[in-house]
Amino acid sequence: MLAPPAAAAPVPLLAPPPLVWQRPVADPEQLAAALGAGLAVFIVAGLIGLAIGTLIGAVFLRLAASWVVKKRIPFGDAFVTMLASTLAAAGITFVLGLGVGFIGGVADAPQSLGLILNVLALPIPFLIQAWVIGKRHDLSFRQALLVTLVTALLGFVVGVVIALVLLAAALVLGAAVGARG
Repeated sequence: MLAPPAAAAPVPLLAPPPLVWQRPVADPEQLAAALGAGLAVFIVAGLIGLAIGTLIGAVFLRLAASWVVKKRIPFGDAFVTMLASTLAAAGITFVLGLGVGFIGGVADAPQSLGLILNVLALPIPFLIQAWVIGKRHDLSFRQALLVTLVTALLGFVVGVVIALVLLAAALVLGAAVGARG
């Protein structure tokens, strides 16, 4: 007669390693230096991103204005307009987000409420940009809204085209690597 199989010893579960901010800090000065370097990189990257985004936005604004209202906007004016509208929209949405986060935290509201409020606030940057464009380039609010819409659509279309090109390149490179290996 066969003996029943012996029960396997339980396998101990390995705990995942602690996250960076959960690890004990041996040297607070080293941590401060690392955080300062990270903050500096974040600020520099943000400024570079702002400059590139503003340059691209200025090109799109010039195209949209020439198509919609048949008005030629000099590049420098378009750049200042996009920079001003970006900073104004970022500042206002930051303050609104702070308020939503604070009220949601105090009221112990579910996170979905914050998401809903953020979605409802999406038109605010669009309207701010239209207002800045209208004021800086002597356009009616209706014309500025149309220019802003065309500017956003240009950005969306170019973004989709870039994403598709990168996807195609990744597929081609992946197929080439797969065929070699």
